[in-house]
Parts: sequence; structure tokens; C-alpha cells
Amino acid sequence: MLGLLAVFSACNHEDPTPSLSLKGVWKWQSTCGGIVGCVYSSDSQEQLLTINEHELTMRQNGDVTVQSTYTLQNVSSPNGNSRVYKILVDERLDYDIVIEGNKLTMDYHSLIVSVYHRDLGFPPIY
Repeated sequence: MLGLLAVFSACNHEDPTPSLSLKGVWKWQSTCGGIVGCVYSSDSQEQLLTINEHELTMRQNGDVTVQSTYTLQNVSSPNGNSRVYKILVDERLDYDIVIEGNKLTMDYHSLIVSVYHRDLGFPPIY
């Protein structure tokens, strides 16, 4: 009986190490830049960024606002705790994306920077 309990406990154990994968569902936290300054998330404005193998989708309050293909141009790991992705969206807009822990920072030419956190309520995207 105790052996069976140990097997079930081992199966339900989640890896506490955050993934450095670009793929997943990310919840928007803030955007800074441009003429507006900084804008932060609120209870009335939920924005999700979903990234799969070749497509990213942005949703605001459940409605799709952006759905585009992307090309991965470069991946680097300046240290063991982060990963930097360079992506090209719709073959014309290039972004630098840094993943550190469960935080994603999306930078468009240092003009507009958005911060997202991995939404752990969604299953992983492979």
C-alpha cells in the first residue's frame, strides 16, 4: 500500500524549475514605451499571448486581436537562467524576447517593451 502511494506521489510531482521555452501561454503584465508611457494589467483587461511552434496569438478578454506566423532567427543563452530569442513576425517585425524564470520580456527596438508571466493555469504547449 505504501509503495503504491509513493508511485502516485512521484507521478504527481511537478518540476519546480521554470521552463526557458518560448512556447506556452503568457499573461500580460505591462507595456512601456511610446507616447503613452507605461500601461499595466487590470482585472477588467486580460491579455494572453499564446506561442506555439510557428504562430503567436494575442487575445484581449478572450477575443483574438493578433494572430501571426513567426520565424525564429536566433536563440542564445547568456547565462543558465535565461534565454534570448530573436523572432521575425509576419516577415517584417523583429522582436527580442527574453525568458527568465516564468517571465517573458518582449522588446521591439527598445521602443516598446512588454512583460508577460507564464500562465501556469494552462497545460504546456509542445
